[in-house]
Amino acid sequence: MKSNFRRHRKFKKKGPNPALFLLLVLGLLFAYLFWYNSENRQLEHLNYSTFLNHVEGGHVDSVEIREQQVQGSFKDGSRCETTVVPSERLWELMR
Repeated sequence: MKSNFRRHRKFKKKGPNPALFLLLVLGLLFAYLFWYNSENRQLEHLNYSTFLNHVEGGHVDSVEIREQQVQGSFKDGSRCETTVVPSERLWELMR
């Protein structure tokens, strides 16, 4: 009886350890979340009128618009974001 038990135990040890695989996946997930949060912290949150003043002053290098969320890059390399109210004046300034 004991020899039969040992034979089955040997077959279980083949292949990768599922716990090790799970730890690897969780480690990669936490690394991604840490990187994602550090990227978002570098954004300066501006109100709408301050953002327009920067655009009119020529300090904004590029702008990415997603619905009402706007992310911009200043000429010095820093980044900002704001929530905008869609208007014709804004779209004319962004060109």
